[in-house]
Amino acid sequence: MHHLIEEYKLSLATVKRGVRELEKELQGNITEWDKTLLKERISTLNSYIGNLEYSIEWMATARRPNSRRGIENRAGYQREILYDDIDRARTIDLREPKTIVVSAEDVITINSYLALLSKSEREAFRLVKGEGFSYEETATLMGCSKGTVQCYVKRAEEKIEVQNSGELQLAML
Repeated sequence: MHHLIEEYKLSLATVKRGVRELEKELQGNITEWDKTLLKERISTLNSYIGNLEYSIEWMATARRPNSRRGIENRAGYQREILYDDIDRARTIDLREPKTIVVSAEDVITINSYLALLSKSEREAFRLVKGEGFSYEETATLMGCSKGTVQCYVKRAEEKIEVQNSGELQLAML
């Protein structure tokens, strides 16, 4: 890293020297057109100087220049890195899909549970628990708030749990 910093410093010195030479040339006896061109070149070189100084400071301190707080001093939400669907896609298992055998009895049981739910509860439950969507994604698909989706899923789970415990009690008799 020190070698790279030295190269940047050398480049910075070269660019500053070029600016000084152009400024001397600007003082000479030249046309207005040439003065305009020289001023544009000086302006471009000055932006290079700023970029080089910024880069050198960043490499030398290992922190972003003019940053008041380092990442280690930030609040938890400021340190979070949000991920996109492309990141989510990396976690998907693309191997052969596993075949799940469901008996006719199981299908009847599942349909009886789903029949207990309202249309919104059934849709939210299917998207979150069956399809693996997040609450926020489900809310976007359903056109409602995340809290509403959470409420739908919770009510669906409670209804299914009540039905399931009732059947369990009957089976024990």
